[in-house]
Amino acid sequence: MVACDLLFFQKRVHKKFPYFLLQFRQSGFDAVDFSLELYGHQDDPADIYNAPEEAFVAHFTAIRKKAESLGLIISQTHGRCITYTPDEKQCEYARWVSDKDLHATALLGAPACVIHHLTGGRWPDHFDDGEFMIRKCLELY
Repeated sequence: MVACDLLFFQKRVHKKFPYFLLQFRQSGFDAVDFSLELYGHQDDPADIYNAPEEAFVAHFTAIRKKAESLGLIISQTHGRCITYTPDEKQCEYARWVSDKDLHATALLGAPACVIHHLTGGRWPDHFDDGEFMIRKCLELY
């Protein structure tokens, strides 16, 4: 199986998902890592994460069906990669967007959603304390 991460390509043709899935399949890829990082903007009413449940389900089901029709596997997704922060409002957002990411992942038929842990550049005071980071991420989810 040959897979490819779609993030950078998705950023260029975000609204044209059938086209870019076809291009990847025609290029010889068997599977893709579908990025969910382009979704989840709470202040954007047009963002599918803010849509009613029926529209959300229809959107991600259509992507899965198109991939299936091309024989393309969605092998995993990448969520927004936001975990614990010292800011409670940001933690609330992380919970909301992660719930949406996991729901979208299930609709896409992918077995896993990658959500990266806290990284050193964001809160260097916490980065060296691995137990703290793990505890806070467990509390968050």
